[in-house]
Amino acid sequence: MHYFEYSEFKGESDFKRCLIHFFNKIGGLTKEVLTDNMPALVTANGENKTIHPSVIQFFKDLGVKLILCKIRTPQTKGKDEVSNKYAQWLNAYNGKIKNKEHLLKIIEKLNLDINKQKNTRTNIPPILLFRKEKEYLSPLPNQEILKFYEDEMRSCKVPPTFVIQYKGAKYSVPPYLINKIVKYKEEDNKLYIFYQNELVTENKINSKKSINYKEEHYKKGLINKFKDDDEIERITGKNLAKFKDLGEK
Repeated sequence: MHYFEYSEFKGESDFKRCLIHFFNKIGGLTKEVLTDNMPALVTANGENKTIHPSVIQFFKDLGVKLILCKIRTPQTKGKDEVSNKYAQWLNAYNGKIKNKEHLLKIIEKLNLDINKQKNTRTNIPPILLFRKEKEYLSPLPNQEILKFYEDEMRSCKVPPTFVIQYKGAKYSVPPYLINKIVKYKEEDNKLYIFYQNELVTENKINSKKSINYKEEHYKKGLINKFKDDDEIERITGKNLAKFKDLGEK
């Protein structure tokens, strides 16, 4: 059974979040999880690999055994890579992907279509075989545990528009953070954004497709384009009114 999920980064919190989404999707826990030796999970010192303590605790809380692939071992490393033909399947869309939203729709379609194709070894589509395999899944843990890990701070790179996307909406950060990595988390219906562990701004969670620029952020973004303060005030007021109208529509 294949499951693909988009993530801009490959950090520890991203791995945990994607795995939790996968377990929620299939409705239970597997006994084991086989992964590559990704830096999000392990620290490498030559051939020695040390699993991060927070990762060990995560799997302990889930009640799932973590198994790392052994390098140059077909039983683990080879099996892990051969079964994942994601890049091969995505190649069919090479040069045709319009934007991130289009990519997300393609991934959603792949999740459906690939699991309906007959497996060359079993001659059974994964979606049918999974109906039997689902009986062997362990129950999901307390939802509070899953939510705790799912809500760990996420990361993203700030684009030239100095807004980050969250749940279909866009929220501004100070322009000096363009091309820098920020972290963010939601709490009490607010989005808190951090840079180097310091809170740089907070925003009330708004509707999908809304564009939420703070006035001070937008003005600073115009300073290098317009020298006249009155012109900056006029353009700021005009454009922010447009963004507000767009969000309401």
